Amino acid sequence: MTITSLPFVLRDNAQKKLVQVQFTGIPAMVTVWSGAAYDTAGDYTEAQLETAVKALIGSDPAAYLESLFAKANAARAASTPSA
Repeated sequence: MTITSLPFVLRDNAQKKLVQVQFTGIPAMVTVWSGAAYDTAGDYTEAQLETAVKALIGSDPAAYLESLFAKANAARAASTPSA
């Protein structure tokens, strides 16, 4: 799927009640809905998903996407043993 010009992969795990997206070229997954919010979203449409993702990104997409790199780098650093 693509929002304007920001392509992403959708992962919908009904068993875990979790919808996540991963933007192309970004190393982190973003949770769109989980738990009760997943239940509320139900059989969501592409338009509802797009609206939810746009809400997550906010008014400064570049800053939001940069923050995903920072989170991924921090997670990687935390899992790498020190020399």
